[in-house]
Amino acid sequence: MPKDPFGSVAVSNVGTLGLERAFLAMVPYTRVAFYLAPGAVREEPVLEGGTLVPGKLMALSCTFDVRVIDPELASRVLHHIGAALEDPASAWGPP
Repeated sequence: MPKDPFGSVAVSNVGTLGLERAFLAMVPYTRVAFYLAPGAVREEPVLEGGTLVPGKLMALSCTFDVRVIDPELASRVLHHIGAALEDPASAWGPP
């Protein structure tokens, strides 16, 4: 990717607007090929060790240009981001 003041990934936190998910439109003049949209965090019951407990869930939507980014690569990036959000200490070390 050529050097660009907009970078190569754009993140728009739609969760602050109360939205659970959004699909961002590509903005051609930015030449950004990968857009992430983290949604609002919501409480839902989750199963932990066979017990139903309150948990926090968040949708992470993405839009990407398949002419520039391989879909398999995009899925690996999203998997890594999801794993890091679920367990930040194992992804980046202790605080």
